[in-house]
Parts: sequence; structure tokens; C-alpha cells
Amino acid sequence: QLRVDWVCTGYNAKFGKKLRIFEEGAGEGNFLKEIKQELARKGIHAQTTGISIGGSHELVKKRQKKHVDRIAFAPMEKFLAGKKQHLIIGVSSAFEYMQYGAYGKSIAKRHLLRNALLKHAYSLENGGIALIGFKRHSPVYNDFEKSFEKIKASMRKKGFEIRHFEIREEFAKAHSIPETVLMIERMH
Repeated sequence: QLRVDWVCTGYNAKFGKKLRIFEEGAGEGNFLKEIKQELARKGIHAQTTGISIGGSHELVKKRQKKHVDRIAFAPMEKFLAGKKQHLIIGVSSAFEYMQYGAYGKSIAKRHLLRNALLKHAYSLENGGIALIGFKRHSPVYNDFEKSFEKIKASMRKKGFEIRHFEIREEFAKAHSIPETVLMIERMH
């Protein structure tokens, strides 16, 4: 069960009664449907966008039923959100898929990760947050971990605060979420 109380309290105070939420790697659209419904129960309108590299029939159905406002089938690194987002979710490890899955190792370069992180960061409204998931001990995570302090300092100069959180492996496996979550907040 998804808990969105922190979104409702913190974001409602910052942004009012309308939130723009973007999920990369939306899969079947379950997260977007659930968060949209939960926020609506609390009187907050959410405009949701899901991006998926595959053509999920379930995601299309959720769009048709207006559980998800907008969908796009494209690689995440080629998609632009349009309006600034209040919340960007990427816990399905699309960053890893982008670099090591569908495209193979031939284009697995660090600059793709950095550029994708910056693209997400600049897609945020001031005060907005992006949550990006990584699988621990994967090539992408290992590259990221080696240069985290450098990335953090560089992002801070650009007006972003960046932190990462480790999730207990047992909990992550039980809930099908990545073991590491990177949080980027746009400060100004």
C-alpha cells in the first residue's frame, strides 16, 4: 500500500491544490493510478504523466479510464516532461535499463547517466523532488557511488540538493523496489 502523506502535507503547503507528477518506467501505471486517487481523496488534484519504453496495454487502459493523464512510449532519455514537475518518480531502475538493458554496454557511458539526472533535475519545479532508484552493486550504481561526492557538489552549484538512501535488501526485495534511492530537490 502506497503512503503519500508526506506528499499531501509538504507539497500541499508549497504548491497548493495541484501537483504535476511524472513517473519514468511507469510499467502498468499502478503507482500513478494509486497516487492520483489518494491525492484526490485528500482534495489535491494531480496531473500524472507516465513514460514507458514498452507498449503496456494496462497503462493504455489506465489512460483511457483517466487514471493516468498522459502517457508516452519512448526511451526515458529522449522524453521531455513539458511543464515543470513537482514530483518525479523513477524507482523502477529505468536509469539502469537505459544504460545496460535494451541498448547493451556499447553506449553505457557515464555521461548518459549524468545527463539524464540533470534533465530530471531541471524538469523540477522549485522545491520539487525527484526520487531515482538504483540496484545496489550494479554497474550504474558502482559508477555513481564512486563519484557521488563530486556529483553532489556539482549539483549543489546548479541549485540542487542531492542525497541518497540505502534501503534494507530484504525490504527492497519484498516490495520490488531498488535498494538505493537518490533524492534530488530543486532549491531555486
